[in-house]
Amino acid sequence: MKRIGITVKINNNLFANGVNQNAIYLGRVLKKCGYNVDLICGDKKTVDEVKEYEKELNVFHYEKSYNIRYNLIIQVGLLVSKPMFKNWKLKNNDLKFVSYSCGNDYLINTERMLFDYKRENNTLKDRFNHDQIPHQVWSIPQMENTNYFFYKFYRGQEKVTVVPFIWDPFVIERNFSLRKESTYTPRPLERCGVMEPNMSVMKNSIFPTLILEKSQKKNPIKKIYLFGAELIKESKPYINFIQSTDVYKAGILTVESRFQTGKVLTEHADFVLSWQWENNLNYLWFDVAWMGYPIIHNGSMCQDVGYYYEGFDGDSAVLKIDEVIKTHNENYENYLIKNREIIKRYTSQNENLILQYKELVENVLNNKFERKQYDWKENKIY
Repeated sequence: MKRIGITVKINNNLFANGVNQNAIYLGRVLKKCGYNVDLICGDKKTVDEVKEYEKELNVFHYEKSYNIRYNLIIQVGLLVSKPMFKNWKLKNNDLKFVSYSCGNDYLINTERMLFDYKRENNTLKDRFNHDQIPHQVWSIPQMENTNYFFYKFYRGQEKVTVVPFIWDPFVIERNFSLRKESTYTPRPLERCGVMEPNMSVMKNSIFPTLILEKSQKKNPIKKIYLFGAELIKESKPYINFIQSTDVYKAGILTVESRFQTGKVLTEHADFVLSWQWENNLNYLWFDVAWMGYPIIHNGSMCQDVGYYYEGFDGDSAVLKIDEVIKTHNENYENYLIKNREIIKRYTSQNENLILQYKELVENVLNNKFERKQYDWKENKIY
């Protein structure tokens, strides 16, 4: 049986970055493809946190992996250095290496170059003296538009293709079961959670605040939580913006730290409002919709999930909040059934997803490459 190693490295916690969850979800799909799959962790902290959730895959420290013969290494979390790859290659000289790219490297590096003037560590200069150049780069769909050309430069590899998106319900279901909670049940929809990480122009709470400011005049709610804002609570321009709003002046809006989705849904929010720019698929939306809670979002690659508004159309978002407040409790059972059926296209229950990842792996193992196109309605490449 062919063996695949997937790299994982947790800096804060498993849920602070979707990349870590992506590694686990990818591993489960590849196991269903018929491969022996290991999650290769960067440190003991990562091993311990991943093992707490992942019971189906092998999980261990990267030094142990040097004793194993791999056919393919997939970089997701932990960056693969040249010495690491050399150690693995001692067991198999024909070893292949794929960079599974989940982050918006173009926007992140652009923001660093333009605004982070005092940053000393540079991820671009001399990177190829340390980083192993992959045989192929696989891009998740929402990153392809802004990053396809940049990945070629950043990874030093021309062979870049989009791949299907992957998600799995086991993390959010486990979070709910630990709290002895079930799916959404009707209640007054009067608490809104905004859960953007506020680390980039790509996902932040500024536009959602504008939406809620206007929505409050039509559909007053009792509480607005801006989660994930601990890093910018000291920003004077941000404070000035928040304090200028009527929802803040009325004591309705508060700025909070970042919490797991399960905690937010079961303890704080009745519905979630989300906004993004060039990140048109998001685990958050699937987590919320899978559990039957209203998720209002602008993800153009999953318009049929939850309640969708387009781009920067705040007026449309206000109408979606109105729709949620007035109709969700009447339709919550159908909403749950409908969304779970839709979201299955991103899970290992989708047989075509399994077949497509099998083809992707076999292609790279056989030195074959083809750039694919993505169909969001079916979550497939062609």
